[in-house]
Amino acid sequence: MKLRVLLVVAIVFASGLPFESLAQIRRLNARIVARVVDEEGAPVADALASVEFSKNIPAGEGWGIRPFSIQGQTDSNGLFSAEAVGNSLVTCAAQKDGYYPTKGIEIVFTNAVRGRWEPWNTEVSITLRKIIAPAPMYAKRIPIESELPAAGEPVGYDLLIGDWVAPYGSGEIGDFLLTLTRRVTDWRDFEAQLVLQFAGPADGIQIIQDAGPKGSFFRLPRTAPQSSYSNIWTSSIGYIPETGYYQTQPQDCLGYFFRVRSVVDEEGRLLYAHYGKIKGPIQFDARDSKTAHIGFVYYLNPTPNDRNVEFDPKQNLFTNDDRAYSP
Repeated sequence: MKLRVLLVVAIVFASGLPFESLAQIRRLNARIVARVVDEEGAPVADALASVEFSKNIPAGEGWGIRPFSIQGQTDSNGLFSAEAVGNSLVTCAAQKDGYYPTKGIEIVFTNAVRGRWEPWNTEVSITLRKIIAPAPMYAKRIPIESELPAAGEPVGYDLLIGDWVAPYGSGEIGDFLLTLTRRVTDWRDFEAQLVLQFAGPADGIQIIQDAGPKGSFFRLPRTAPQSSYSNIWTSSIGYIPETGYYQTQPQDCLGYFFRVRSVVDEEGRLLYAHYGKIKGPIQFDARDSKTAHIGFVYYLNPTPNDRNVEFDPKQNLFTNDDRAYSP
């Protein structure tokens, strides 16, 4: 009970309200104006906008918060307004046919004046990306529980078949060649390095630098680049007792583009290749494994020389349980 009282006092002082009661904090009014636009900044009319407020669950009914939403259509200027009594966190979303939905756009109020959250009529921008050319692809999620079949030697993975190359699986072509080196003493003393290489003369990988609007169901670029692919990718992780944990792959990695099965002419000009993407980081961990646990999500366009990587979840060319569902 004493801890709950202290938390109430802290919340009241942080809000800038006179010291009254927790009920007053739950009764602050807020007004949000959701502005829905497309990627060019033009207003999107007739989109379904949603503004989610929340209230603390009353004492005696449990703990936590209880969310509730106000929904409506945007006007010709792409605007929708919602007003309600609630806590300081408000979350906005929008969707419309022909666009990818956008969710999780948050605003946190910190200024309470005369029983309402300020600023009043706070505008929240929500960007919707158009669905342009979704294509069928080989899209698969390799869960992090998966284990690399061997360490200290290249192990091939066939992206079209979705399995390791023989003798470790049914794959036939090593699109990805993965080599693991490891030293593991225990969970707080280990080092591991994963090297990804490619067999084709113009095959390679490159990190994705830019992403679409925050909260969009589809954030990665629609088209893979035509050049600047590297034939080798390296990532290291470890824990050194003197210095602690380290990893070389950025934690906020958006993903990668890749090019495989390339064919070039006598002068080295690219004639033929398949393009794809990896969504998010390539995860691996050599602890609690004889080799390493590895996981990533990839998308491969089956059409030669087509750099489109906007995936249609309704046309996944894989049918197993590990297929990917998001674009």
